[in-house]
Amino acid sequence: MLNDAGLLDDFWVLLEHMLNTVLFTLGGAVWGTVIANGDSRVAFGGEDWGYLVVLYIMLTAIRLLLFVMVYPITIRIGLKTNWKETCFQVYGGLRGAVGK
Repeated sequence: MLNDAGLLDDFWVLLEHMLNTVLFTLGGAVWGTVIANGDSRVAFGGEDWGYLVVLYIMLTAIRLLLFVMVYPITIRIGLKTNWKETCFQVYGGLRGAVGK
């Protein structure tokens, strides 16, 4: 039996935030070690940087395509969006944590 739904929601939000913090801290530490040490076993060179740039461009392009495809629906279901907000969502979607 659930006594306080708000408390349960707050718990899951806090847990998600803490786990994201741990995940990105560990990921940053590993990434920093790979880049700073230049370990020959884990070589990260110019080709890999190129792949990262291509990945970023492709993710943004896919996100743009998805937003363009659903734009006719979003303007009709009461979200009151426009093309400027949609452009911001495409650009802003790959920045930071997802807002609640």
